[in-house]
Amino acid sequence: MKTVLIVDDMINQFKNIHRAITRAGHDVVCVSDGRSALAKAVSMRPDLILMDLMMPEWDGVETIVRIRSIEACKDIPVIFLSSVIASARGVVFADGKEYPIVSKMAEIRLIIDRINECLG
Repeated sequence: MKTVLIVDDMINQFKNIHRAITRAGHDVVCVSDGRSALAKAVSMRPDLILMDLMMPEWDGVETIVRIRSIEACKDIPVIFLSSVIASARGVVFADGKEYPIVSKMAEIRLIIDRINECLG
């Protein structure tokens, strides 16, 4: 069983995603800000981070740059979520790397497929 860390300042809106990830056979841990995400990433080393792109204080890119600066966390796969993009697939550039981004408005099945692709 893989562990997915969901980071979103509006986490209560993602109960459907949480349930779908759990039904897909993964454990889910949720936090609502970048600082908490950094702490969780270090303490639990999730198998994947599902990161909101736009959050107050630290946005998703800044949070991932901080997480990736820690040696033990540098290889954790990341998928960004955004309500701004309309397509089901896209990319975000952060810390010199390309990360997938998925629209929050995409069908849950597409989000789960993307998660499973990243988890291998």
